[in-house]
Amino acid sequence: MLDQGKRPSVITVIGKPQPIIGLPENWEQPARFFYPSEQPIIMGFNCSRSSLESIDGNQNGIGFRAGTISDLREWLDKEKEQRKFWIGTVVISFISVGSILLRVNLLH
Repeated sequence: MLDQGKRPSVITVIGKPQPIIGLPENWEQPARFFYPSEQPIIMGFNCSRSSLESIDGNQNGIGFRAGTISDLREWLDKEKEQRKFWIGTVVISFISVGSILLRVNLLH
């Protein structure tokens, strides 16, 4: 679907979160449940939030497995490291060019 230029209408974790046993019931749900690293993530195409809506005249969407939460974390970590590298490279370049320009101006 992505190769055809289509964009997903939803990207979501699929399946139920795992309960953390022994926690007080009055804690909020995010504190009492978690998704394991192997939990699948899907991309849905032609999906709508309500049965009254339709996308492209189709009530039946289609989903494809995009990976796992672990895959997503790895991808985000790689992106973060690449961003740090490029930002560091740009900052050092500006500092280098700035110091060269400052020396040239001070010599004249």
